[in-house]
Amino acid sequence: MGVEPKPLFFSSAGRPLYGFYCPPAKPRPAAAAAVIADVPAIVACHSIGLEHMVPTRMLALAVRGAAAMGYPAMLYHSRGHGDSSGDFAEVTLEGLVEDALNAAACVREQSGAKRVVFMGVRFGTLVAATALSRYPDGAGLILWEPVHRGQDYFRQFVRGLLFAAVARGQKLGETADDVLKRVERDGRADIHATYLHEKFYLSSRDANLAATIEGWNGPTLIAQIQPRMSMTPDNQNLAAALEGRGAKVTSVRISEEPGWQFWRIPWVSIPLLEQTGAWLDALA
Repeated sequence: MGVEPKPLFFSSAGRPLYGFYCPPAKPRPAAAAAVIADVPAIVACHSIGLEHMVPTRMLALAVRGAAAMGYPAMLYHSRGHGDSSGDFAEVTLEGLVEDALNAAACVREQSGAKRVVFMGVRFGTLVAATALSRYPDGAGLILWEPVHRGQDYFRQFVRGLLFAAVARGQKLGETADDVLKRVERDGRADIHATYLHEKFYLSSRDANLAATIEGWNGPTLIAQIQPRMSMTPDNQNLAAALEGRGAKVTSVRISEEPGWQFWRIPWVSIPLLEQTGAWLDALA
């Protein structure tokens, strides 16, 4: 039996958002019909701007893979992104979290699942973690290349865009700090055909992943996606803090460079899909 995706729209803050729901293709081995609601649903949270586009194929493959294993799973477009309504200039971290929670409500309604695994990639890890911290029935957390601090993320994000612009022959003459100051002064900055808006920046720059999930001690997958030979100190520290609270943590290294701020052939990582699938297979 194959996966049969169900495109749909659901409501968040009075606006329609696009969802890509994949019903489970088969029952989980440990789930009898009487306890099917105990199998958690997967909600995949994307990143922002160009980083929304780069891992889109991977998230779609991940939710399809989860459904093939017997998990109800959904990928969605948050407000101001993709096929959803909303103004990108008005996006805030709080709004993105609200969308994730409404996506969780939608997948629960579609599937009958009671619990939810929140999954995020890049900035979507902060969205997923914040949603999980407010969700009463969290079953797990999947972090693909987690963002640990908002301020660090924005500097890295802008540096990536500036480098991409230079690689294409543009001479911008600005540093990342110059761009962030311009965002605060002018309300937005246009870097390499991508806007960074003041509302999003100010609402997210003080976000801290470890602090957000300081009450979480459930199953967690931390996937580092970088061409380096060891886990970063931030990833090691996060894993240690979670394990210190009794959480079962799986840390994996994927030695790849997706090029988060570059337009290129859609990124696909078979090792990451396999590692995520193995973690899900052991979950329920």
